[in-house]
Amino acid sequence: MPTWAEGKFYDVNVKATRTISRDEQQQMWKTLLADRLKLAAHYEPREEPSFEMVFARADRRLGPKMKPSTCTRPPAAPGTAAAPPPASPPSGADVMRRCSGFLSTANAVFAPHTTASAIAGFLRFGAGRQVIDKTGLEGFFDVEFSYSAPRPNEPPEFFTAVQEQLGFRLEPGKVQVDVLVIDHVEPPSGN
Repeated sequence: MPTWAEGKFYDVNVKATRTISRDEQQQMWKTLLADRLKLAAHYEPREEPSFEMVFARADRRLGPKMKPSTCTRPPAAPGTAAAPPPASPPSGADVMRRCSGFLSTANAVFAPHTTASAIAGFLRFGAGRQVIDKTGLEGFFDVEFSYSAPRPNEPPEFFTAVQEQLGFRLEPGKVQVDVLVIDHVEPPSGN
């Protein structure tokens, strides 16, 4: 990136005249960035380091914090509006009790009624790179997982916690990803 782009921030206000789809939004942003910043970019495939999530034990036993889901989501009553958002963010216990949603904090993951593939996605943040599910595990699971840097009286370090609490091991691997490459960009023009 050019030096002018480092540490400089801009406020962008946009307004649509009608409801638009996600695809339309993406195209509008691309047009705005090309017009105002003369942004030209492309994707190119690259091999990046990743982790492969595999069973830690030969008997494929899950860890104590990953259990087959017991959640039963109550069906929405016909004609009822969605519940208003809570006044404060939910706790991990709230997410687990509701049997829906996902909560990730600085050192914990709460995920009721989720899949092994989704868990691999959650682990990406703690692992620092993409995690690919290689378990072949099917079904839904309730997961409450915590970790930290190793200190007395604290949850275990991330990779140890994955193994001890979930029953998985993260092995180094490679994955093919599309990387966004910036070909050209200029300082933004005003309105």
